[in-house]
Amino acid sequence: MQAIVHAADIQDRNGGVLLMASLFGLYPFLLKLYADGGHQGPRFQDGLANACG
Repeated sequence: MQAIVHAADIQDRNGGVLLMASLFGLYPFLLKLYADGGHQGPRFQDGLANACG
């Protein structure tokens, strides 16, 4: 089991990008991840594209 801890002032969409980059780096076979509404919008999508390729 693993945890990623970050400061409380990081928005969900920004913390989500960090989490996704770590998860897809460790588990490249992942195809889907379900999240709540805080992880949506163009800023999250752009950050995810930059982090995960």
